[in-house]
Amino acid sequence: MFSHNACVACPGGHFCQGEGLASASGICHAGYYCDMLSTRPDQKLCPPGFYCPKGTGSPVPCPVGKINPQSGKWDITDCKLCPAGYFCSGLGKTAPEGKCASGYYCPPGQASATPTSSRCPRGFYCHEGSVAPVACQKGTYQSEEGKESCDLCPAGFFCLPSNKSAAIQAPRLCPLGHFCPSGTTFGTENPCPRGTYGPKAGAADESDCEVCPAGMYCSSPGWSQPTGFCYQGYYCTRGAINPTPVRHRVDAGSFLLTGNDICPTGHFCPNGTSYPPVGDI
Repeated sequence: MFSHNACVACPGGHFCQGEGLASASGICHAGYYCDMLSTRPDQKLCPPGFYCPKGTGSPVPCPVGKINPQSGKWDITDCKLCPAGYFCSGLGKTAPEGKCASGYYCPPGQASATPTSSRCPRGFYCHEGSVAPVACQKGTYQSEEGKESCDLCPAGFFCLPSNKSAAIQAPRLCPLGHFCPSGTTFGTENPCPRGTYGPKAGAADESDCEVCPAGMYCSSPGWSQPTGFCYQGYYCTRGAINPTPVRHRVDAGSFLLTGNDICPTGHFCPNGTSYPPVGDI
């Protein structure tokens, strides 16, 4: 009995050129692939999205998170990272599938529009297609993750990072002696004016500053309590800005008592006088 071996197809990754071959003619060239019955080493060009090392039987797809827009490539290094701000979720991609979703940011090589490791952190915002999170600006804040915008700092608070590298995560209470309308960027931005003081934290408007009380003066802006008592020889009804107020008004030869002033003739004014005692002028 004689045994007869049947002819077999040219193996993948090889080419068989001509008739009467006892073995494959050679290995497929890099950048090409040779499937069964290939007759040349460069018969089929490696398509975009794939790479074909020397001796490839079928194209190898670029991995998830990478792309290759060109044909005829032969090494995995020809598969480039998905560009920043975009995602490439499948195998064998030639271009990104879309932009990173709002509330997330996408460094190069992302496979999802919503990468769990790149959720926008507190104190930052991330628009669609963000490459990196952007810190909230002064006067705004964001205390939650995964947001595409920051909120305006509420009235009675200010929003300022503790240092240049820190993000604004939560508003801080407006300090004593000051008031903070919505969008205030730092605590001492709006001091209570002279002649007033701010005894309570969290003031939202200038009207929350209290007028300096009678018998006292408030000399500088941003005080949380009156500066002190009006000096002897003067009187301070309300809103005085110095301890020796002088504001005369003369009408038909008569000295009129109006507001804060020097003690008039016929009166005496000890320290902290709010109104001159009644006496003969």
